Amino acid sequence: MSTNTSNQTFDGHRFTIALRKEIVENKRQLLLGMVAMILTFTSFMVIGNVISNAMMNYNEETLKTMDFLPAAMISTTYTFVVAIAASLSFRNLTSKNGRVALFTSPSSTVEKFIVNLLIYVIGVAIAFFACAQLADLLRIAILFPFKSDTFVVPGPTNIFSILLNSTQSIMSVSEKMLSESPAYYRGVTLISLALGPAIYFMGSVLWPRWAVVKTFACQQLINTVLSAIVFALIFGFISPDIFNPEAADINEMSSFFSNYTRITTYIALVISALCWVGSWFLFKRKDVVSLKWWS
Repeated sequence: MSTNTSNQTFDGHRFTIALRKEIVENKRQLLLGMVAMILTFTSFMVIGNVISNAMMNYNEETLKTMDFLPAAMISTTYTFVVAIAASLSFRNLTSKNGRVALFTSPSSTVEKFIVNLLIYVIGVAIAFFACAQLADLLRIAILFPFKSDTFVVPGPTNIFSILLNSTQSIMSVSEKMLSESPAYYRGVTLISLALGPAIYFMGSVLWPRWAVVKTFACQQLINTVLSAIVFALIFGFISPDIFNPEAADINEMSSFFSNYTRITTYIALVISALCWVGSWFLFKRKDVVSLKWWS
């Protein structure tokens, strides 16, 4: 039996029931995941605030504007969290009983697909930033009693803006080398936020067993090959002296890095679109009885 034969229509009431059922059945795991994120973020934020006060010679104004959860940590943690969550979207596909229960439940294929997308991709992304923001407030609550002239506890930080504005610092350091605007790099950041979930969401359908490991290995291989191809294509049109600080032309370096970033961004957009479409295509054709060899 394949999902090709199932109802492809969408009904709001039936969808709501399916969504509630998925949340209720997995609420314990979802809540534990959120608690773990909050505790982890809070720990790093508190430690970062303490270290900054104890070891760095910052004045009060500098400390008030510091991001105690660095953009690099947010990006890395976000990538890690969404990869695991998206890879668990269709974990019922790993067993025959799970597949039968999934495909024979009283909801259409499109409803099942959207339910998993909402909970394990969009929902996890929202929960991630909400947990990080709550952790920042907990940092303030924990450290506020110790606030003094020598120990500064900055006010709440806009967690989402940290990620979007992380490229602002890159622009200020490399302003003469990179010709793109900060807004462009924020757009690149948003694309990267959508790319990871798309890849691992499709991986959860393509090979449900050990999806995160298999998808990660495949992703790294593809990234390496594509980066090498793009780099080789661009490098073929520039001078070999571009990476020689004494002989390099600043305009040529700017053109190189701008072209490389732009091309890789377009590739990321295409890959994201292919993964979202591919996820739906594969899910509609998934076999209820048995998994394919690559799963």
